[in-house]
Amino acid sequence: MSAKPLNKYSTQILSQSLIDEIIHSLKTIQGFGSLEIFVQDNMVTQITVRNIKKTLGKSQVTAKPH
Repeated sequence: MSAKPLNKYSTQILSQSLIDEIIHSLKTIQGFGSLEIFVQDNMVTQITVRNIKKTLGKSQVTAKPH
């Protein structure tokens, strides 16, 4: 019985290729965002990067002079 070929998207034995892809995805986040990794049957099936644009909240708005 021969061994199964290593799949670069396996979560059981992390390949350098998968680690590099995750690092690259993290670096594409511009200030605020998230990285979502989908796994099915111990295989990474999708990596989603979301960049979030922050808007000024009440606490960040400068008070107007009276």
